[in-house]
Amino acid sequence: MTRRPTLIPAEMNFDPARWRPSQFQIAAWGDSVDIAHGIERNGIGFYVHSKIVARYRRKDGTRRIDWRFSATHLNSGHAVRFFETRDPRSIIPAVDDLADLCDWSFDGLDGWKNFVPDLPDRMQAWHRRHEMAARSGGGMRSEAAARVIAMSRAG
Repeated sequence: MTRRPTLIPAEMNFDPARWRPSQFQIAAWGDSVDIAHGIERNGIGFYVHSKIVARYRRKDGTRRIDWRFSATHLNSGHAVRFFETRDPRSIIPAVDDLADLCDWSFDGLDGWKNFVPDLPDRMQAWHRRHEMAARSGGGMRSEAAARVIAMSRAG
């Protein structure tokens, strides 16, 4: 198990009354599981997936940073959506809206079918509201990793 130590940038200013700092398990390559450090609310975890600092400095001496964040379903550890941006503050409304979309506490990769059967319609409406804010979670599916994560969260 590896750890992803990069923390949510302070300038994102997530509402501490709604989001809380957390570390949680995420599905990684194959059936493996990693630990992410981020924030969570309503069954969704949000963390820095990667931070790429440009090699060369700008004229003002700063370096461009490309951020990649993941919104993850905590009870399966699988990504719901990825966000890529150079301005982390720009995605806060989309992330908050995603967490409010439904109660994300269902278990497993297909638990939404019985718990929130209209989730695909809600996601389409979410994408219309936040055009180009995010992309799919990536398509990787590991039932084994989802089971390990769900059992560790339950027990």
